[in-house]
Amino acid sequence: MDSFSNDEVMRAFRSSDSKIIGNIYTTYYPMVRKFVLTHNGKEKDIEDLLSDSLTAFLIHIDKHADFSLICSFRTYLFTICRNQWYHKLRDMKNYQEISYDNEENCLEIEGEIDDIVSDIEIQKQLLYYKHFAGITEACRKILGMFFDKISLKEIAQQMNVSEGYIKKRNFECKKSLVDKILADKDYKSIIDKTY
Repeated sequence: MDSFSNDEVMRAFRSSDSKIIGNIYTTYYPMVRKFVLTHNGKEKDIEDLLSDSLTAFLIHIDKHADFSLICSFRTYLFTICRNQWYHKLRDMKNYQEISYDNEENCLEIEGEIDDIVSDIEIQKQLLYYKHFAGITEACRKILGMFFDKISLKEIAQQMNVSEGYIKKRNFECKKSLVDKILADKDYKSIIDKTY
């Protein structure tokens, strides 16, 4: 699922909203990173490719005032990145440029992106669940209620303690969970795939 709607993206680029453009860059960096590293690229190539692709998008919408996205922005950006990367690696036997304006191609690219994103997300979730199961039952209960958007007041009432105590325990439980995750030997390899 995309983090930004097509309208948000178009508005951000057309108004040069550097905050949203920065968020777009950060959001899609892991997807581009995984693609580059699995297609004979190096770490140093990722930032250039993403910046060049976002610039290409900006130039395109500046030249075409009536331009609108047929695909999701994520798919469109990935297609630009993929085409630019394959241009750089012209010696690859199976190079084939993909069109941006064809719904069938959009669906093909969506599938490729989903595979990349879901692999990273599954690994993150497994690491989280592994360590969530390792914290105390009381911590699991408190954090679970916070995740379910139950108010501080309601949690305190259900557990028959003060709101101050729940605040303190929530902080301690989160810290315990985060410390366990950061200490896990698999954490670094997952983060390396993400950034």
